[in-house]
Amino acid sequence: MEYLSAILQGIIQGLTEFLPISSSGHLAIYQHLFGGEGDSGLLFTVLLHFGTLFAVCLVYRRTIGKLILEACRMIGDLFTGRLKGKKLNDERRTILMMILSSAMLLLVVAPVFGGTSLKDVFENTTTDPGLFWVIGVMLLITAALMFLAWRITSSDRPTHKVASVKDALLIGATQAVAVFPGLSRSGSTTAVALACGMEKTAATRYSFILSIPAVLAATLWELKDAVQAGGQAVQINWLAALIGVVVSAVVGVAAIKTFLWLIKKNRYVVFSFYCAAVGLFVIVWSVVEHIAK
Repeated sequence: MEYLSAILQGIIQGLTEFLPISSSGHLAIYQHLFGGEGDSGLLFTVLLHFGTLFAVCLVYRRTIGKLILEACRMIGDLFTGRLKGKKLNDERRTILMMILSSAMLLLVVAPVFGGTSLKDVFENTTTDPGLFWVIGVMLLITAALMFLAWRITSSDRPTHKVASVKDALLIGATQAVAVFPGLSRSGSTTAVALACGMEKTAATRYSFILSIPAVLAATLWELKDAVQAGGQAVQINWLAALIGVVVSAVVGVAAIKTFLWLIKKNRYVVFSFYCAAVGLFVIVWSVVEHIAK
């Protein structure tokens, strides 16, 4: 893996993980147009998520710290018998809702398509050149979700800062489906949170922090697959991978800050237009490739 390629993919990952334009979709497009690296390319993509994981932990370190402390208090109350009947504060309610949302990730590994899981379908879409057009379709869906969310938040209506059970289920299910490349995880979950009536800053914070267990689960699962594939590490340039991870972390922090600013200013509709343009480009490219064969 070339160092320049690692830097470019790190920039792509850092920008697209938190901007609502699909990191997996853009990395798949890059690897399709400029050449993928097979299993090592998939492993490198997973490693890049460590960089963006660090970025979200850095930006939301205070909120995450409060949630961890409150989780410890909940465990203490559970063992001392003081948990039952105790009124939930905002932090405890958020913890429970995030657990509920994260549990929906089981949909990713469940054999729902005749023994095939969403994870298997995702990997086939990423690695099969004949399914490149699917990425374009998913980008169009992301564009539609972001546009609808923008229209909803442009109107005056009451909002809430803490997710409800309904919000958690819908956001969690959306995150599970967002394993498909082209369907932005941050964009779709934020859009659903906004549509559910969550306040803008609260919706983005919930979406970003919710990504932490999802990224960890995806990374551990991929490492497990690598071991089962042959018990040996995939051949990869680890120095280039480290450079890519660092770049994705730095760019990821900048992307989060940018997205939060655009959300507050209600200008994030620009991402809807961008996803629509890239989605159409991918579909047209796929048709041209099919005709050229």
